[in-house]
Amino acid sequence: MTIPDISSDAAPQTLGEKLRLQREADAAAEARRQRQLTEAQEREQAEKERHVRSFFADAWAKFESAILAGTEPGKAIIGRGGDSALQGVVNSYGWHFAANSKDWRNGGTGIWAAAHPYNAVWREFLTKCTDNGLVPTWLQEDDGCGIEGWWILTVDVAPAERAANASEEA
Repeated sequence: MTIPDISSDAAPQTLGEKLRLQREADAAAEARRQRQLTEAQEREQAEKERHVRSFFADAWAKFESAILAGTEPGKAIIGRGGDSALQGVVNSYGWHFAANSKDWRNGGTGIWAAAHPYNAVWREFLTKCTDNGLVPTWLQEDDGCGIEGWWILTVDVAPAERAANASEEA
């Protein structure tokens, strides 16, 4: 803490006044520091959300173009062979399906869980899939040694679409 230098032209100040001024200056400096920190955190969070949104936008574009071209939709990968940087952003290291299940719709801790910080982005993708007669599927893969794991996202025909197509073929 530094005591501000008060020019000799100013009215004489008491030590109490000087201390009050210094505390006000210190509080203003701390408020500026906190504001700068908050702004930096908000920029970082916005960049992370852009990364997540970009992953789902790219995945959608890939799936859509493949389907329109008459081929299988392919896959979008978080981790090995895909977007490795996204693993840390969405914390996919901690994702898992609900016990005795390999279906994200049965629960678990992935981006599909309501408590996940990017669940809203996932739900937008899920809505787009549903609106287009698709159901997204997550597959968990690993290297078999417990060293590296990754998540694969793909889409398939929604069950209602399957039933409608089966009845048309019959």
